[in-house]
Amino acid sequence: AVRFLTDYLDGDVYYKIHHPNHNLDRARAQMKLVKSMEEQYAEMQKIIRKII
Repeated sequence: AVRFLTDYLDGDVYYKIHHPNHNLDRARAQMKLVKSMEEQYAEMQKIIRKII
């Protein structure tokens, strides 16, 4: 997320974009993914403990 946000702030020079704010949208999507993973962390730990 930080890389996409940095590229957005730098004028979209590194990652190819397909529409305005594409890198900003990518950064937001990755932050939503991290938030979801954090919310499900306890459940993921339970699953892993069962497996190992």
